[in-house]
Amino acid sequence: MRRGWNNERHADRPRAPDLFRKSEVATAAGLAGTAAWLGQFFVSLLMGAWVTTIAYNPFFVSLALFDLVGAPILWTVVRRDEPAPAAIPSATLGTA
Repeated sequence: MRRGWNNERHADRPRAPDLFRKSEVATAAGLAGTAAWLGQFFVSLLMGAWVTTIAYNPFFVSLALFDLVGAPILWTVVRRDEPAPAAIPSATLGTA
């Protein structure tokens, strides 16, 4: 059995076509890619200048601190909400 994105494990995760209209999916994906590239570019530029100016030791210490700061942020932003309890159909109420 071939396992891919469309399997039961990922059925509850929203995808770009679920969040945007058909005419906006490519725009949203392009903007996300551009934002990711710009973030990586500026972080690399800043860290490269920092390592050249100061040294490698503060660079590695800051990487460790970024991990410690980023993990709680990730846990609060990306948490799994518990599903709402299933509603009891009104037709079954009052019948024996």
